[in-house]
Amino acid sequence: MATQQTIETINPIETINPIEIAQTGDETIIQVSSKVLAKNDEVSALVVDVSSSMDRMGRTLYSSLNTYIEGIKSQQLTMTGYTFAGPDELTELFYDKLSTEVNFTYKQIQPIGSSTALYSSTCIIIDQLNTRWENLPSNIRKTLIICTDGEENSSRGIYQGENGRLLTKTKIEEFIKNGGIVFFLGANIDAIKVGSNIGVPAETCINFHYSGRGCENVLRTTSNAYNRMRSVDPLDRNASINAAAFNDIERTESMSVPMDYVDNEPCRTFGRTHSIKRSCGIIPQDYSGNETQ
Repeated sequence: MATQQTIETINPIETINPIEIAQTGDETIIQVSSKVLAKNDEVSALVVDVSSSMDRMGRTLYSSLNTYIEGIKSQQLTMTGYTFAGPDELTELFYDKLSTEVNFTYKQIQPIGSSTALYSSTCIIIDQLNTRWENLPSNIRKTLIICTDGEENSSRGIYQGENGRLLTKTKIEEFIKNGGIVFFLGANIDAIKVGSNIGVPAETCINFHYSGRGCENVLRTTSNAYNRMRSVDPLDRNASINAAAFNDIERTESMSVPMDYVDNEPCRTFGRTHSIKRSCGIIPQDYSGNETQ
């Protein structure tokens, strides 16, 4: 009851209609949803941070998300997509949608908030997914992918502080215990530490470079990990986690600094001349990379 009251305070119902279905207990709608999902072998939820700092990724973010979908899409995979920022900025973009029909737009993932309610958003999403997926056969593969560039800083109520972290950790661990796999992708943070602190196995946590190129690399890497996971029995939880684990090469590629970045700042290209921002100011360079006067 306490959780429901806090959810009502956060009031995601205005932006996430299916949560209203879960709370009002509309069994007809929920059963229809489960019946559709049961026709497929896989269900997956993709959660993307759209706080203002994610603007660093630029338009590469939505194109990279589409590249990720292209890499894993299947007629047997049904997907749900969310964005989140502050405690009142959790939005469901689509749900129970075949992956072959999913296509992100820039408008959907445009940064909208200045804070990161990681704990409350994750808990609310998992509660909703558990409601939808609870009657699915045990051999249906279930995955949750979270992509963020910041640590928790704005959840409220029971989701706030250490209690919120422990609640999130409990929900993620239960999700995994019930056969789910969680990927945690983090830029500008220690993703392994942050992910592990909320219950995500270190094997499926990964850091990526804080740039559009880094986002592109990590989503391509996650697509590879997802497809490896498909090669094992979904009922074998340990084998699934081992198959989904990011390897050293993938971790290196996701953190590699792009050629067109210096000191974590993007180069701006004008014709055949690059302007590179450094601590001492702007140093013009010709196309070959040699400094010019």
